[in-house]
Amino acid sequence: MNEAAYLLLGPETGAKEQELKEIRNRLKKLYGSEIELCRFYPFETENGEIFTALHNNSLFSDYRLVILSQAENASVALCKSLAEYLAHPVNTATLVIISSELSISQKIMKAVDKQHTKVFYDLLENQKTEWIRTHFRRMGISITADAVDLLLDKTEDNTQELRTICNQIGLFWQLGQKTRPIEEDDVQTYI
Repeated sequence: MNEAAYLLLGPETGAKEQELKEIRNRLKKLYGSEIELCRFYPFETENGEIFTALHNNSLFSDYRLVILSQAENASVALCKSLAEYLAHPVNTATLVIISSELSISQKIMKAVDKQHTKVFYDLLENQKTEWIRTHFRRMGISITADAVDLLLDKTEDNTQELRTICNQIGLFWQLGQKTRPIEEDDVQTYI
């Protein structure tokens, strides 16, 4: 399987971060656990630093995972250079391009395999409710419908923040050794 490049698009940051973890785990299985990780933002690549990371072999690992975050802010020149790189990628690195937008430069989108391009949309309201219930269930905790509604009202619209808040509430709940379901008042207290 060609692991040269991935394109992760869309506003749902939690699911994108989970996909990035899965990509990293696959690469570790393929190339060994010592993978060098480099993360860049468009403003950090004005002098070609991202391409240096992609092309130069590391002293500490045989393979590199190079991430470009906030690709929607990439300049025209950077997009052109990325498309040129993607036409002839090195076999010692994987480039993951991440954007909160649903699409970016067509030059880049055409250069990344369709099977390695994923769009992550915000969860629908009913999906968020089920996501919260499932998350707490995995922790061995139940939560009431009113508590879920309040939690949704008090948090941002992505699973990354929901996961953080749910983990914090779950930790407090487990430390307190509570055996009853989490209720609306409990969410109000912990948030």
